[in-house]
Amino acid sequence: MIGKSALPLLFISYISAVTALRCNETDALIQVKFNITQEQWDAEVGPPGIIRTSLPFLQIPGDFASYRRFSDLTDFEACLPRDDCSEVIVAGLPTDGYRISFDGEPIDIGISFPFDGKNPITSTEVGNCFKPTCDADTEALVEVQFWSGLHGGSTASYRVEGKDGDVIVDFKPPPLGERSLTRNLACVPRNSCYTFLIGTHSQLDTTSFIQSPSYSVLFDGELVRKSDSWLFEALHFGDGCKPRCNQDE
Repeated sequence: MIGKSALPLLFISYISAVTALRCNETDALIQVKFNITQEQWDAEVGPPGIIRTSLPFLQIPGDFASYRRFSDLTDFEACLPRDDCSEVIVAGLPTDGYRISFDGEPIDIGISFPFDGKNPITSTEVGNCFKPTCDADTEALVEVQFWSGLHGGSTASYRVEGKDGDVIVDFKPPPLGERSLTRNLACVPRNSCYTFLIGTHSQLDTTSFIQSPSYSVLFDGELVRKSDSWLFEALHFGDGCKPRCNQDE
């Protein structure tokens, strides 16, 4: 069983905070409240007058806001379908500088990737989100998290294969210039061996990017590998793998 969610980071209309928002019966209120101070902004985000190549931003499905200066940072509210899985993206801000709630309940910030050299980009799912239920005795959950970085479609594709070469997860890069966060999930037999392959189709030096590509591979809830720039890898994992001399422990 395979689950997949992907959200292209499209730069669409600017949004601003609203107050006393009422949602209909099928929607729930999403709130992002900022508690960052002017001093924290200057120290951890950027003082006034600094030239930034990557502005902090917030995105939910259908809405986008960027923050050029501290005075732009206003609390945000919107209505999202209660029974859908929605993704809240916050980039370029310290994770202790904002709080997320959905339908009146606080939500822990989700997965995190490097963004601008100081603060991360985070992806938090709210609502009715799919996650495979694996058989605890015979199966394990494979999870691949990927952030394309600044150069979007110039970065990489990846896949997870079984021991016989069967494709379990297959990700292709988005159109050139689009940035994306993806999260792939799959239940697989526990006592087998799997291969994670990632590679770029360009000659760009991703290590020089301010927003470098990043990925994490998890098996049965345990982190197998995390990389913030290296995009050429053949990684073997699973309870059925034999030791390999050329792979880090």
